Amino acid sequence: SSTYRREPLTASVRFGSGEVSGVLARDAVEVAGVTLARQAFVEVLAVDADELAMSPAFGVLGLGYPPNGRAIANTTPVFDALADAAALREATFALWGGSTNRPMLHIGGVDARRAASPFRWVPVVPRGGWWSVELLRVAVGGVPIACTPAAPCLAAVDSGTAFLTAPPRAAAALTAALGVRPDCAERGAPPEIALTLRGAGGSTFELVLGAEVYVRRENEYAYEPPQPDSGPPADGALVEPNLEALGLGGFVARPRCSVAIGALDVRAPPATPDASG
Repeated sequence: SSTYRREPLTASVRFGSGEVSGVLARDAVEVAGVTLARQAFVEVLAVDADELAMSPAFGVLGLGYPPNGRAIANTTPVFDALADAAALREATFALWGGSTNRPMLHIGGVDARRAASPFRWVPVVPRGGWWSVELLRVAVGGVPIACTPAAPCLAAVDSGTAFLTAPPRAAAALTAALGVRPDCAERGAPPEIALTLRGAGGSTFELVLGAEVYVRRENEYAYEPPQPDSGPPADGALVEPNLEALGLGGFVARPRCSVAIGALDVRAPPATPDASG
């Protein structure tokens, strides 16, 4: 690009799923026909996280809460620059995960057609550079685990984290209460996680998470040595080639389950830009 310029400044951004690092760069960025001249962004050169490394990402535009989003050399992220230029119908953005691996970012409003239920608005608590909301209770199967209305917690809504995170003690309590077995065997219906949030105007509502959200399912492959042949099949029976009988052995896939809840010290923001020259 003829308008690309690299600044003499390195930067790193720490997400809940890992860290990316690179250099501060500027270029003309076009969003839906609106051009932002000399827009700043972090050009990613190194990724220290499996989840982020698998994503075809080459830069960080920044959607952090405004005070945190402007922390790199007092630059303005793309969303804030669009809002400052009065290019948006409303200063709103929405993230849609969908049921595929093609998430969508909607800028300048929300697309209600993609919502599974009516929108519920939650006040942001501006603290630590997060998009933070007040969490009044965390319960598993109706049993309180953490947070109370008298002593609420802060929960960070972070699109840079690929799983649920909690302070170490709360993460351990949640994992124990959910009772997910490594062999994926279920003892009755999996419990639900209920998050009670403080809504607009002092109201409250529950966000319920099922096992499809908090259980990570993977296949574990194990080699099984060849077994003695059990004899010829019955007349007329159709059988698949028996690798074990041929002395080749074989690999068997076994399901393995774990709780997708990480322990994270949240006293520091999960996405903290740190620039140095």
